Amino acid sequence: MLATTLAFNIMSIVPEFIRTEQNGIEYFTIVATGESGLSTTGIAKTVGVSKQAVSALVKSVQNSVSIKSLPESLQPLHGKALQCQLAYKNIQLLNADSWACIADYYAHDAQVKTTEAIKTYRAFGRIGATSYIQGVTGWLPIALQSSQESRTALDRILDDAKPYTGK
Repeated sequence: MLATTLAFNIMSIVPEFIRTEQNGIEYFTIVATGESGLSTTGIAKTVGVSKQAVSALVKSVQNSVSIKSLPESLQPLHGKALQCQLAYKNIQLLNADSWACIADYYAHDAQVKTTEAIKTYRAFGRIGATSYIQGVTGWLPIALQSSQESRTALDRILDDAKPYTGK
């Protein structure tokens, strides 16, 4: 079952965040920034371990003195914020990067690897491959690109003039 909740800031008609629940897992995205994440409970469900195991893993990452003291899957989190910049019902929300690294950990580096983590990590890979290539090539959806007129004007300013085709 899929349920979506939009939380609005009183001073604005733009929602502060979007909350969606799927199979008992809550997903959050901050509208203004696109930052996304899950609760520790949600992450635990997606990787097949207890909430306490996820919390302990997060603490070990936060308390690690050296990046070399962490398994390879968790090293990208060393010294970085793991939580989303969002408060929701006193629930600890971890950002998407934290979720990806935790899924990687339970799929590859943990003593006991879980099938749930492997499935979750594979799902990231399928979606992430396209995003990775788009980032490397610099592709943006048409809705996010500047207009052809703006690009032409910028080209002229930068002495890289190209003929205007009217498109």
